[in-house]
Amino acid sequence: KQLPKQADENTRMDSTSVGTDDTFHYHITAISISHVTDQTTSQELHDALRPTLINAYRNSEDFKFLREHNVTLYWDYYDSDGDLITKIVTGPEDLHSP
Repeated sequence: KQLPKQADENTRMDSTSVGTDDTFHYHITAISISHVTDQTTSQELHDALRPTLINAYRNSEDFKFLREHNVTLYWDYYDSDGDLITKIVTGPEDLHSP
């Protein structure tokens, strides 16, 4: 698939990269957010998105290969200015957590 790609009205998938030690990185822009200087906003975004990303990792066919190979995913969210807002990690440890 071609990147960057508009995921929805608020987010754009900019790129992906393969890390070391069985990791895969998604680089995503939250296009409706700029100049995040408030730690609360960063934590709110993290707390709002993490359950959805865990559910996708656990259940989506798109992630089946990654689950089977114990790959950890890093979801790096940036604001529209290119500054990191939050980093969300999902992986094998989330398969059996509540």
